Amino acid sequence: MDFNARDERRGRLWRRSGGQPGPAEQGREPDLEQTQRLDAPGAGAGEEEAARRALAETLPVQRDPRPHGAAFDDAAFDETALDGTAPGGPRVDPSQLDPAQVDPTQVGAARFEGPGFGGDGPGGRRLSRRVLFAAGGLALVGGCAVAEASRLSSSGSSSAAASPVGTGSPHATPAAALATHAPSAGPSTPGDLSSSTGTASPPPDVPNPGTGVDASKVQAAPEYYVHAGPKVIALTLDDGPHPVYTPQILALLQQYKITAAFCMIGQQVGANRPLVSEVVAAGHTIVNHTWNHADQSKLTFSQIRSQISRANDALAAVGQHPSVFRAPYGAWSHAVFQACAAAHLRPLAWSVDPRDWSRPGTSTIVSRILANTRTGSIILEHDGGGDRSQTVAALRIVLPRLLDEGYRFTTV
Repeated sequence: MDFNARDERRGRLWRRSGGQPGPAEQGREPDLEQTQRLDAPGAGAGEEEAARRALAETLPVQRDPRPHGAAFDDAAFDETALDGTAPGGPRVDPSQLDPAQVDPTQVGAARFEGPGFGGDGPGGRRLSRRVLFAAGGLALVGGCAVAEASRLSSSGSSSAAASPVGTGSPHATPAAALATHAPSAGPSTPGDLSSSTGTASPPPDVPNPGTGVDASKVQAAPEYYVHAGPKVIALTLDDGPHPVYTPQILALLQQYKITAAFCMIGQQVGANRPLVSEVVAAGHTIVNHTWNHADQSKLTFSQIRSQISRANDALAAVGQHPSVFRAPYGAWSHAVFQACAAAHLRPLAWSVDPRDWSRPGTSTIVSRILANTRTGSIILEHDGGGDRSQTVAALRIVLPRLLDEGYRFTTV
């Protein structure tokens, strides 16, 4: 812009208005005269210097109007060039700043005070806010790097004891630090199981002895049916032997020439050994039904093994070695199947349950059996565990009915 032409134009407007300067021109008239004197042709060097000093006296001192630490002003920031220069000051390279000389409390102010930064004093340099922010960031990064280096150097020999074998600290560390901080083979700390450098190799696989049972022999489910041809079914009796009801059922089975399976509880065997021998002599199958009828699904593998072993021992005292196991309540678990495989026992369940143990009535027991029996069905009844008079009465009705319908009985 041509400042002389601008000022002459303002002068003409001023004279055209009657020579009376307005409020805006009154403050600028001395400045205009000083400027015109400086630009006048033939002005001497001394006169020019005097005019400049006079002009300087009329101009206000340019200071940052904001107080120290004032909020950031976008408009004020626009006055600072993007190349790092400030109006009236030289360009400053942020990489040349010493972070130690940066006072974080001054970040956001217009100037640095002190030697080399000057403020309003001699030799002062006005710095841009971009430079201030860069210097503050350098100071922060530098401080963090120093602290991290100090931590790594001080942890040195103790790092192996502070982390599991083959791993580093669980805290994030710079990549350079990880590259030089090799994992140690010291003892591990149980409380630091999640730490890993990502570079250590996992330990070799160690065979887990577990139960020692061949997994290929562990069944996933018990047997619910027999597979012996059409119209072939099986009858099973649980919770005996019982001194009252087992003999009555044995008499019925002998009457109709039916073989069945007796699932015996170990605790019941000792006091009723003659009954066990009588059952075996009649051609029936003996099934291991645990030692005391506990819910096997709530026990550990070793506890289940104990239940099975104690019942087997009680039966072995009578010369019996069962090959079938039935879980009380039909409560199965993987551990139960493992224990069966370990003891070489087949897990046996049922497919028809008339719930005779609840004593719903003789007719109810009969109707439930007849309505649900099909080829391959395994019928559940009870000769022990309580009053089984209804069960005995129901068998007197249902056994001949099933035979009349063409069913045949087999053992499990």
